[in-house]
Amino acid sequence: PLVIMANITRNSYYMMVYDNFTSKVELFYMSNNITSIGSNAFINNASLKRVKFSTELISIGSEAFKGCSVLQDVNLPTSCVNLGEDAFYNCKEITKFDFNPSTTVGNGLFNGCSKLKSIDCTNIINFNNVEGLFTNCSSLKKAILPSDCTKINRSMFYNCTSLEGMDLSIYKNLTSLGNSAFNGATNAFLLKDGTREIRFPNNVMTISDYAFSKTDFGSVVLLKTYNLRGYVFSGATGTVNLPFAESEQPGWWKASNYRDYWNTGFTGTINYNYIA
Repeated sequence: PLVIMANITRNSYYMMVYDNFTSKVELFYMSNNITSIGSNAFINNASLKRVKFSTELISIGSEAFKGCSVLQDVNLPTSCVNLGEDAFYNCKEITKFDFNPSTTVGNGLFNGCSKLKSIDCTNIINFNNVEGLFTNCSSLKKAILPSDCTKINRSMFYNCTSLEGMDLSIYKNLTSLGNSAFNGATNAFLLKDGTREIRFPNNVMTISDYAFSKTDFGSVVLLKTYNLRGYVFSGATGTVNLPFAESEQPGWWKASNYRDYWNTGFTGTINYNYIA
């Protein structure tokens, strides 16, 4: 394998974008005076397998390793707390990753990392403000969210077909689920006790379009105080329990075309007058 021993200054990492030789680099050793890796630095390097990061590294720019399809497990120094948008997009060989305390991340950080198996988001301080972190992570089986999270935003676990054990009730401050938050995450609500159920905390919930589309969720209780948008359960299977009569159905928000309701596309069971 080609090994590049890089003794580079704080700004010369941009050379990687322009020098053709980098497309053959398999191992990259970074000198310890480097504090940041620029946007697109290693983009689409299909040979890069490992990086020895600077011990002083603080930030990795947007799309820095996007398309590095054979890049293996990334071990960042404890100083690295800024990870840009799509920084590891389609890095298909990454199987694990640890966030350092007080880390800030960008949208789509691990989009397409199809071998990532588990993730602990506890150390992400801007979790409520980012989207699509784990879109298309088809091997992701376990995810732990920050205990104080208030939102699970757009496409956070879209198409995470292996995800299990998502008991939302443990996140006591949770109030909002974004568009397609769990769309295609078929088994996300297969819980540790073997039941399938969407469990919410005791808060007013806003549940956006397609949030649970194409899931096998088992059962869920929806309260009048919730705010549901269009196609929430489109293509999903399970039972929706409503603790009120059909004639009392609240004026839940419809999709943007004002024709499509929360249950549009849902072919499961709707159970009115539910008593727990």
